[in-house]
Amino acid sequence: MTNFHELIADETSVKDLIEGSHVYGATYQIWYDKRYFINEAIYKSGTLLDVGCANGFLLRCLLEWSPHELIPYGIEPDKPRMEIAKTLLEPFAANFLEAGVDELKSLDKQGFPSSFDFIQWSFWRNWDYTQEHNWQTFQNVWRAVKPQGRLILCFYDGSLTEIDEQINKLQEHFRRADGIQTSAWNKEKLAWLERK
Repeated sequence: MTNFHELIADETSVKDLIEGSHVYGATYQIWYDKRYFINEAIYKSGTLLDVGCANGFLLRCLLEWSPHELIPYGIEPDKPRMEIAKTLLEPFAANFLEAGVDELKSLDKQGFPSSFDFIQWSFWRNWDYTQEHNWQTFQNVWRAVKPQGRLILCFYDGSLTEIDEQINKLQEHFRRADGIQTSAWNKEKLAWLERK
């Protein structure tokens, strides 16, 4: 695996990696300020699934930032991005599948684990928990969290007020979050749910 410090030293390459993760016009420092807080929700060593992992750069960063030993997994429906993730995290290439979140419950048939210590899932403003299909998908993801594991839901889209409304909607429809954090950039939040 490429040395992390060498990876982020090349401004053009790191800009491409950040944009391949759906964050545009950001330097590495801005990326760090926007995403490091996810690391703070990971409290032990274990498996980490990134749902919609894009090009794997967030997972690569979390492996570097975390004081815990993490085994990364990713699912991503966009094949070109998935191939970049496999290259970026080459020792773990077998842990990445071209798949969407709707397919999570059946991926164990392809040799993928059926549960994880941590699942990180980026939520967008238009995702409605109250729609039956979305609710079933959410339940399938929740069932894939191991006991004492965490589902880490990241909210990047919209104002903090809109994000708070999304988190409140989740808490009304499902259950109270065990923790909520705001990024150093102060424009993103996460909520985690801990499996008891």
